[in-house]
Amino acid sequence: NAKLNQCKIQAHIGDITQNPEEGTFDLVVANLLTDILLKALPHILLSLHQGSCLILSGISEKRWKVGNYKV
Repeated sequence: NAKLNQCKIQAHIGDITQNPEEGTFDLVVANLLTDILLKALPHILLSLHQGSCLILSGISEKRWKVGNYKV
């Protein structure tokens, strides 16, 4: 889709808890099971800046009520 629309994007795929990226991103997308997401969330939040967009999926509503995080 990005190529079709001639968008210049830089995508990173990997385990943010093992290989954190330097800097912040405009868009972060994570499709993770709740347990994995909760482990990765502090790292994910560090990769955001003011105005970033965060898209999460794979969250179990019953298990999400942990800590100060809000869905």
